[in-house]
Amino acid sequence: MPALLVGEVPLVLLVLVLLGSVLALRHVVAEVRVPSVGTGTTAWLLVGVQAWTLPLLAVVRESNLYNGLRQLLFMVPAMALLATLAIAAAVGAATRWRERSRRVAPALVLGVVALGLLAPTLDQVRLHPYGYAFATLPSYAVAEAADTDYWRTSARELAPSVPPGWVTCSPALDGEGRSLRRSLDGDEDCAHDLIGPLSAWADVRGDDPVAAAPLGPTEFWAVTAGPRRPGSNCVEVARVDRPGPLPGVGAVLGLPDRDVMARLARCALVLPERDGSTVTFGPGGDAGDLELGGWTAHATAAGVRLTGERGEVGLTAVGSWPDGAELRIGLVAPVAAGAVRVLVNGVDLEVRGAGRG
Repeated sequence: MPALLVGEVPLVLLVLVLLGSVLALRHVVAEVRVPSVGTGTTAWLLVGVQAWTLPLLAVVRESNLYNGLRQLLFMVPAMALLATLAIAAAVGAATRWRERSRRVAPALVLGVVALGLLAPTLDQVRLHPYGYAFATLPSYAVAEAADTDYWRTSARELAPSVPPGWVTCSPALDGEGRSLRRSLDGDEDCAHDLIGPLSAWADVRGDDPVAAAPLGPTEFWAVTAGPRRPGSNCVEVARVDRPGPLPGVGAVLGLPDRDVMARLARCALVLPERDGSTVTFGPGGDAGDLELGGWTAHATAAGVRLTGERGEVGLTAVGSWPDGAELRIGLVAPVAAGAVRVLVNGVDLEVRGAGRG
């Protein structure tokens, strides 16, 4: 939680919150020592309890706080009051300094307070409409710490650059750092998944006149969100980004010139290696890693079944495959001519069989 506070709360405001917390604590201590001195003890005690009691207990008990500070949003009103208390104290101190003819200190104090309020506002303008992607400067020192678009709302802006073809959102990486055509979202094309980030924008997908060439039969599109880059088997072709945290001068400090919300990359399929032996699909089978989407299985039935009109399997042939070797796939389908179409690496094959086989 302390790391998230430093990484997600504007630093000047966070300093003001901490200073306000100290001032509020002083008010409470003063009331305890000298009762009825009019310091608003009850009010500031309630504010402090709201801001810090549950967060401190969460730290002590190692509670499961994930995806930022969203479980601690109840802190924000109290933090705003504590920061305001600190601002009032700073302005009051600056006024007293002015009365003593010290001009530099008041201007410095007021400048810092103004910066604390202005800088986050400018960051919201810079990141619009992805204001939730804000991260403080220290976050950029940790690789991929600033998870700029966890919720992937930039898919709307990226959609016109996504040509037709299979899309995997947030692809998993293998041990060699290559993007796979599956992810934690599942093994299906996320552009057609009703709860996927791209399905709502299907009507504008591929409208970009400079969109990349159509996919080859052993390629797929990968969409990654935030600072995470696609794997080594991918080439980036489009992105959604915004100016970096310090436009124009950030590179001097090692900061990125742009904050990236989403990337579109063209990737080559990474397929499991198999020799010429027989493999079995379905419950108890050993071919699950060959399934590339479009299939479902049930524990009481042999094999796998299509979930729609199309399914894909993939492998890399290794070992001894002599000239004339055959790759046979057993299918059960209606016997009507043309009911089944099989393509290998994009090439149509003749489908033969007996009965429904």
